[in-house]
Amino acid sequence: MNLSSAVPTALHLAQGELGAGQIAAAAALLREAGERGLYRIVLVHHPVAPDVVSGRKELVDADALRAMLADAGAELVLHGHAHEAHLTTVPGPQAPIPVLAVPAASTPTGGRGQPARWNEIEITRDGEAFRTRVTARGITEELTVEHKGSFDLC
Repeated sequence: MNLSSAVPTALHLAQGELGAGQIAAAAALLREAGERGLYRIVLVHHPVAPDVVSGRKELVDADALRAMLADAGAELVLHGHAHEAHLTTVPGPQAPIPVLAVPAASTPTGGRGQPARWNEIEITRDGEAFRTRVTARGITEELTVEHKGSFDLC
């Protein structure tokens, strides 16, 4: 499920907002998908976990989104905006929900910040349980693909 956090902001702000209607609609879809036993991924541009970006770049209704996720659940949240690799969590109904981000795809090696990177996410199912394996890859200064590591989320 993709949520749009894009809203117009004042100069030098890059905040996002979902709004109560979008959060309520997302809750209904997540509950339905959960009842069907589906793996639920939430995509949102702005970070969901607190303290990932400064207030001028935050999701202003992140508290409401986190409360909804704690109630409705999801298996994974993916976000951008921070331009850095992050792995955080937010509360879920039974267990913490992993929240994952990567650096910007256009950040050059040797530049400011973390160089471009992407994650390959492999989701498998064993009975009722899901396994989520993440393999991080990036571009080196020689413009070759480099394996940055692999890890299991759940």
